[in-house]
Amino acid sequence: MGNKKGNDTMKKALILIIAALLITGCATNHKKVEKQALTGYVTEKDYEKKGLLVIENDETKTSDENFYAAEWYFPKEEAVFLDSKGNSISYDEIEVGHTVSTWSTTPSAQSYPSGAELSKLIIKEESKNPIDQMDEKSAVQHAINYLKNTHNDGIIIKSASGQKDHWLIKATDYDHKTDTTLKINAQTGEVKEI
Repeated sequence: MGNKKGNDTMKKALILIIAALLITGCATNHKKVEKQALTGYVTEKDYEKKGLLVIENDETKTSDENFYAAEWYFPKEEAVFLDSKGNSISYDEIEVGHTVSTWSTTPSAQSYPSGAELSKLIIKEESKNPIDQMDEKSAVQHAINYLKNTHNDGIIIKSASGQKDHWLIKATDYDHKTDTTLKINAQTGEVKEI
């Protein structure tokens, strides 16, 4: 009889251990893990839905040469926004044209552009053209405003390079049917296709 009591105690202990492991396992499965997501240009800002469209560029893309990942980010209530020096900023200070790095706790939706919850965003240092008349963000803004009339299938800014007195912006659309090179005057903001 004493042996049966020992077995019962062992069974109860084993059941408690298994239950504890299951509870712990379930709890950790529901914890959201923050992962670094895209780095690229903010190409659109939806004020109504409070969303940011971020698209990779030639410098930041992570896959093959003809694919630019694009993601709509919708900030969580506790999302963190930082400038290039690490200072806390508000969502309102993020502008189209900024180069940003993003973090998310949700997987991307299966669409193009996809969508995800934004947990953190850091604005990257803005480069200027050599004579410091126009920063990269402003040049990208001029390009996007110009291209909105011709690129109905979405705008991808592939690259932006500051020259002596102008910016050269290379762009395409989501389907890569229309490649465009723009020259933007660094003093006047005048845009010309070349």
